[in-house]
Amino acid sequence: MTFFIDESIRFITKNLDDILLVALGLLIFIAIKYQFNMNGKKTTKSNDPPKVVKEIVIESMDIKDKLKDKFEKYEKIVENSVSNFCKSTKGKSHRIEEKCKKQKDTTCKTLSCCVLAMKKGEKKGQCLAGTKLGPTYHTDENGNDVNFDYYYYQNKCYGSGCPE
Repeated sequence: MTFFIDESIRFITKNLDDILLVALGLLIFIAIKYQFNMNGKKTTKSNDPPKVVKEIVIESMDIKDKLKDKFEKYEKIVENSVSNFCKSTKGKSHRIEEKCKKQKDTTCKTLSCCVLAMKKGEKKGQCLAGTKLGPTYHTDENGNDVNFDYYYYQNKCYGSGCPE
């Protein structure tokens, strides 16, 4: 125990200048911080009594628009993340279809809720909602059949027309 105390005293006497410099710096920092409040304005002491300010806020009971804006911003962030794309729309086939149609071919091939339907000889495909079994919907919005020879699902080609 005496060894610890002797070593501590030696350390303090050897580094006294540095210790005092750090302590002085902390005191100056605390004094400056004390003079300013959280808003960055200097606090002043006044002998004036506090004033009562009456403020009336009339809230409309329609918060639907405010929440809608916040929800849409959050939804865009989630949907822009490829890893969350399919999770955020799970069970909503029509919504998945809308989102898949907006994807690039390279992204579409990797998603777990979309397939890239292709025709032989064409370089650009059509991104549709689907699984390993193929597109979820086999007709478009107008009721026309979606024609394809093969499709990509998670970077694997399925169907009889897959290129070699």
